[in-house]
Amino acid sequence: MRKTMIAQAVAMALTFSAATALAAPVVPLKKADSLLAVDANRAAVIDGIVTKWGVTLAQSGISETTLRETLEGLRADQLFAASLAYSLSGFYETLEGALLSSDSVKTKDQLELRSLGATSIDVVYTPVTPCRLVETRSAFSAVYHAGGPFAADETRTYVVEGGNGNCLTQLPADLHPAAVQLQVYGIPQNGSSGDIEILPEGAEFGATSSLVFLGNTIITSGSTTARINPANKSIQVQVRNGSTDLALDVVGYFAPANGGYVASVTAGTGIEITGTPENPIISSTVPAGATGATGPMGPTGADGAPGAPGAQGPVGPTGPQGDIGPIGPTGATGATGATGPAGGSGPQPYVLATGNYPIVSTDYTIFCENPGGVAKTMTLPSAASNPGKVYVIKRTGGSGCEVAGLTAAEGNPYALNAPSPGAISGIVVQSNGTSWWIISTAH
Repeated sequence: MRKTMIAQAVAMALTFSAATALAAPVVPLKKADSLLAVDANRAAVIDGIVTKWGVTLAQSGISETTLRETLEGLRADQLFAASLAYSLSGFYETLEGALLSSDSVKTKDQLELRSLGATSIDVVYTPVTPCRLVETRSAFSAVYHAGGPFAADETRTYVVEGGNGNCLTQLPADLHPAAVQLQVYGIPQNGSSGDIEILPEGAEFGATSSLVFLGNTIITSGSTTARINPANKSIQVQVRNGSTDLALDVVGYFAPANGGYVASVTAGTGIEITGTPENPIISSTVPAGATGATGPMGPTGADGAPGAPGAQGPVGPTGPQGDIGPIGPTGATGATGATGPAGGSGPQPYVLATGNYPIVSTDYTIFCENPGGVAKTMTLPSAASNPGKVYVIKRTGGSGCEVAGLTAAEGNPYALNAPSPGAISGIVVQSNGTSWWIISTAH
């Protein structure tokens, strides 16, 4: 942010100085008597600064020529401070202080180039009751209503200003915001995905996205700060790749404090106001007083003789070893190996029942042998006490065999046939926690 501001301020300072150089008389360079040596060696000082920071600043968009011209315009004390900067951030601070010092010329355009959010030197954010600026669907009211979905790569323009009716009654009628805070809603059409970019009217699209909408999401929403073209108070919205309905809610705005000018000054004796409310020109008609007499210049003192170089001191002892730095983060865990093949199932318990048999929870397969001429009953335990339990019950011969304890829907008790082709001589049952159900049969 600071790099951008410095680059803009340098460019503006050069533009302003070039525009006023022919219109205004040359003002003698301000300098302190103790810094005459800096002025006398200005070119060498500037060369040193350019050598130190020129390559780094060029990566931020400030050319060597621009940097030299800017340094040439600094006072000797400001140039001296810039030459002493130890770090890049320190150099930015000294340069920023010089460009924005109290005796620097400030224009309305210079102030508008500063970043959002600085309450003392720039715009102030004011929240409002959320209201709808744009709605492409016909069922909802907004300042810009209906219009249908955006087609892929379509661009539309919207004016944002106070007193615009409906939603923007929340904004003062004479307000011309520098930016608005928006809640953006994308309602994709035909399952298509894409992105939405919101920029000042006339800006070049394609560098970033304000919102990405997905075809498998009914509504995608996000918040963004949208700057406004001050010339026509407009923003532009572009939808790329997919088609979508769009809704924009204004939740706040950024504007200069007091509307960007001195609102308490009115025309009167000695004061004249021209221009517009957005860019007023305030001038004084009171005649200037007489210039006082210039005092005599004092004599220049003689240069003192250079002192003799001092003797070189002994080399100091080696300092203690610094603290050991913290241990670096643990490396990423390697990928888990593939799961090996499943092993075969082991043997299951079984019972050879030759009479009536109450099945227990540790059983698995019950073979109904049943010698003699009377049918035997295999009785299932409580289904509630054995949720998920599976039993296999098979008649292997002998007299009749039946299974008791099934749900009535399965035909309780269930009679098993003697083993023969096509006859059901065995069943597999499982508890659902309430009842026993047949889940398969066997011949």
